[in-house]
Amino acid sequence: MVDLMVDSAQTLLESWEARVDKSGGTLDIKIDDDIRAYSADVISRTCFGSSYVKGKKIFLKLRELQKAVSKPNVLAEMTGLRLKKCSSKCRNSHNSPFSSVKEHRLRSSFCRFFPTKKNRQAWGLHKQVHRLILEIVKESGEDKNLLRAILHSASSSKLGLREAENFIVDNCKSIYFAGYESTAVTAAWCLMLLGLHPEWQDRVRQEVLDVCGGRPLDSQSLQNMKNVCYICSPIFRS
Repeated sequence: MVDLMVDSAQTLLESWEARVDKSGGTLDIKIDDDIRAYSADVISRTCFGSSYVKGKKIFLKLRELQKAVSKPNVLAEMTGLRLKKCSSKCRNSHNSPFSSVKEHRLRSSFCRFFPTKKNRQAWGLHKQVHRLILEIVKESGEDKNLLRAILHSASSSKLGLREAENFIVDNCKSIYFAGYESTAVTAAWCLMLLGLHPEWQDRVRQEVLDVCGGRPLDSQSLQNMKNVCYICSPIFRS
């Protein structure tokens, strides 16, 4: 696992170094997208093994799907005008603090079935993600990765073909959504704090040089980095 992270990080650092050299030695880099791409690359390698290139395509489709479903639904707002008028009497009679929440859920649930442009886009992306994941499943060999564990769980649960496919696809999507965003935000937050405290940058840099001695990072080296652990622990808690 650490080797996969190091390989992905090395690629990212080399791209940053090339951009800095091209700009003359100084460059402001917006790291948000790069950190997300790094997180997705690690998850793709861990989950799909040798098929990680297709895994990155799945990540891009899921990002598009996430953006599509988060856009405001104009139809929901239009139908909400009538629902608000009808529900105002209900609020006065029942005086429920959850009325507005119920209205929003009702509008969202009602309008997601209409063939609007946004809904058609989301449906199309969902089908593409479903197809890509199942293609990787068919191509998967005996690699020991998360996908193999998911396949084993699906085969031992005695599900039907359609249920098993949905189980596999849903678990892969959950790994992406739960894994890449939280990891990317944590890494970006860590880099920002180090940027605010350059003295800690110097300590960590020197510790890495002393422990690794020019060798690639491994799990044993991480255990010997006290300053790195000291910095990461409160960041993970926050």
